[in-house]
Amino acid sequence: FDLQASNVKIIKDPTGKSNNLMILEKGSVVRQNIHILKSGIYRVALKGEGVFKVKIGDKVFILKSNSLSYMYTPPFYLTKGDYTLEITPLVITNLVMNPSFEEVSSGILVGWKIRNPRNFEISFDEGYDGNYSLRVSTNSTKKTWSWIESEPINVQPGRIYLVGIHIKYRNVNSTHIPISVYYEDEGWKRLTVIARRMTGDSDWQEYLS
Repeated sequence: FDLQASNVKIIKDPTGKSNNLMILEKGSVVRQNIHILKSGIYRVALKGEGVFKVKIGDKVFILKSNSLSYMYTPPFYLTKGDYTLEITPLVITNLVMNPSFEEVSSGILVGWKIRNPRNFEISFDEGYDGNYSLRVSTNSTKKTWSWIESEPINVQPGRIYLVGIHIKYRNVNSTHIPISVYYEDEGWKRLTVIARRMTGDSDWQEYLS
């Protein structure tokens, strides 16, 4: 394998579980030339801590881990041939206003809009990160949705954005978090949905897109 690394530091693993650790900082790049012998479905496994952009061919993935553990890309298809696997660290800036629901003014949640509040109770609960989280509960037996919408976020063409949420739930029939983008000539268009169709009970889980 032809491993190329720039602007990285090599240190000994303080836990003794690995021989060495590679520290990637802003501007660091690690590249690996790979030859695919057979066309097929592949995944990339990366052991690390932090947020990383993984690129191979025209495929780009964002991987995140809060501890030194393995992360995996979704399965993807590659044809037979030569590729360069490129890994770069990402510096994350949270663009969401009041992301962990800590800021309330006169009983109103700052930076968020509550839509269709009928049959729903919006209250505060123990947080995943910080002191609070937003709890949505209902006793309605009818199929209906409650919309909790953030303020619009300005984005720039050509840049990669990571969307992440933390959810725990109990006795849930279905969930989904839609991510939409606004085009001046087309209006709002849905890009994707995360935490789709979660049911039942679950402790805190992280969902990324």
